[in-house]
Parts: sequence; C-alpha cells; structure tokens
Amino acid sequence: MVIAVVALVFATTGTAFAAKELITGRDIKNGSITTADLSRKTLRSLSGRRGPRGTNGSDGDPGFPGPTGPQGSTGERGGTGPVGPVGPAGPTGLAGSTGQTGRAGRDGAPGPQGDPGLEPVAGGDPLGFQTVTVFPLRSGDRPDDAEGLELSGQVTLEAGVQYQIQASVEFTNTAAESGVAYGIGEIRENGATIAGGTITTSAIPVDGVNSAQGSLSILYTSPGGGQLSLVGAIRSDTFTAGEGNGRLIVYRVS
Repeated sequence: MVIAVVALVFATTGTAFAAKELITGRDIKNGSITTADLSRKTLRSLSGRRGPRGTNGSDGDPGFPGPTGPQGSTGERGGTGPVGPVGPAGPTGLAGSTGQTGRAGRDGAPGPQGDPGLEPVAGGDPLGFQTVTVFPLRSGDRPDDAEGLELSGQVTLEAGVQYQIQASVEFTNTAAESGVAYGIGEIRENGATIAGGTITTSAIPVDGVNSAQGSLSILYTSPGGGQLSLVGAIRSDTFTAGEGNGRLIVYRVS
C-alpha cells in the first residue's frame, strides 16, 4: 500500500518530486488523499478479493405495527361443533291466551250395556186431584193415622223385603181463600205411618191456581208385608176447602 501511495504521489508531482527526498507515510496527512486524487487504474489495483461472508447480525427490535389492512372475504362455514351441555331451566313464562275451541271429535264406540235398572212394583198410580179434608193447624204438623184421603193407588209389599219408596204430593187452594195453609202427605203400611214417611209442603198459594209441592225418597223394609198407601190432608185455620193429588212409586231392592 505504501508503494502504491508513493507511486501515486510521484505521478502527481511530476519532475518536481525527483528533486526531493523519498516521500514516506509521515509526509502525507491522514485523510488528505481521496479517491478523486487516484487514477482509475490505481483504484482498480486497490480492489482486493472478496472476503468471507460475515456472520448474521442479531435480530433488530420489532418495528411499529403497520396500519390495519382491508377486511378479508368471509371464509367457508366450518363444520358443526359438538352439542354443548344442557343449560339450567329458565323461569316459567306467562300463561298464554286461551286458544280457539277445536272441532268436536268423532263419536266413540258404544259402551257396554249397563246393569238393568230396578223395576217398579205395580200400583201407586195417581188418583187425580181430589177434594181433601182441611184440618186445623196444630202441633205435630201431620194428620192422625185415621185422618186424610188416599191420593194414590196402593202397593202390595212382601215381608222382609227391602224397597225404595218415592212419593210426591201437591195441594191447591181451590177457593182462593187467604190465610196460611200447607199440605201433609204420609206413607202408610196397613194404615200406620212408616218411619220417615211424612211429607210437608211449603205454604199453599192463595191464588187458587198454583200448587204447593213436596216429595221424598227412602229405603224401607216391610216387617210383615201388607198394603202401602199415600194419604194427604191440608192444615189451615182459614181454608175451608182444597184439593190434593199424589203419586207413589216403589222399587224392589232385595
């Protein structure tokens, strides 16, 4: 390198250099000679062979985030994921309004035939409205066994047999008289009133048209058998006349 620089200086100084002593590196100020002072040939001679590749330097610090890019297109739909666990039950909602009534369904098949009903015992038919005796109002609210008029036909009972007895009576004020009156009906076996066999109506209307009615239904076992009848009468302190009618229906139970 020193020889090249000396040659360079010699070439640039010309003949004046010959008169001086040999120029050394001490005579050249550091940095005073630039590439512009050298010839192309000299510059080419200064180029050495390429040295070996150096090792990679360490990674630099991360750069600043760049701006957000445009939104990409929608990707393909992914497959259905597994079913998740059942969540807790929510609160009960409000009751909805009642819907419209649906159409009637078809008739079902006929059901099995029921047991035969009780057959009434013969007798006990109404005898029609008849003039009945009017008795004064008094304690007991019932006619004596010897009083009253039969309002229906009689029914024959057998001893020791249980019967279901249904009886109904009605009474009218034919004279349209004022005052308080009510009707009494009694079920009698062989002339004696049976237990629970008395019917008392409400007050008889005084218009002479409408009637007062009463009824009962009891179970009765005849102790010795005999004739069952329905007897009626009117209780009043002002009525002088009235009519009554009745019906007696008896079913054999056992």
